[in-house]
Amino acid sequence: MLPKPNLSMSSPIDCFERLPDSLVLRIFDTIGDAKALGICCVVCTRFRSLVPEAGFFVWQRELPRKYLDHEDLWNDDDFLPDPFFKEYRDEFRKIYSRYFRQIIQSHGFDIDVYPGNAKAAFYVPYLDFEREVDMLMELATYAIEEFNKTSVYKYKVIKIETVNFMLSRYREFFMTVKVENLTLRTPWATFRIRARKGFHGEKIVSFCRPKV
Repeated sequence: MLPKPNLSMSSPIDCFERLPDSLVLRIFDTIGDAKALGICCVVCTRFRSLVPEAGFFVWQRELPRKYLDHEDLWNDDDFLPDPFFKEYRDEFRKIYSRYFRQIIQSHGFDIDVYPGNAKAAFYVPYLDFEREVDMLMELATYAIEEFNKTSVYKYKVIKIETVNFMLSRYREFFMTVKVENLTLRTPWATFRIRARKGFHGEKIVSFCRPKV
């Protein structure tokens, strides 16, 4: 008989440490959950050394909810778009409360307030997304085609309505799009798509669903 594998706490850590660097980076590239990424950072020192920005990534993911939970996170360097705005700190606190609440409630899709170019304001309304509309349509079309593979109804992207993006190790886009139901020929429906381009140009879709 083969010996039973050792399932002690050291085993998964050792196995993780033996993964090739390229695979470790690929894991980071696909992890979207802050808690899961945090666990990777804890159990694998090599993960932390290969991906030094992992801690910042976790900070980003957790910031909106922690801020709304009234944790003392304020730092002028992180939250103010310009050091000359320090006298307006109270106003910016209110802006961030609304900003983070919209991010949480809409999962990043509906944002009508933006604090400005600051480290903490990493969800950005892309007001002039037409500059990259071809690339965005490519992502949206791919997302809908993937959705069609498991859907009774088949859809086609007609146009992109709004776009936000998140600044991190890459730009991840949050698109609200209009689609045509090719099966029923009914009026246009609204879909929400979260997608990005990978480091090698591959299309990666995290979310694609009809807007409820």
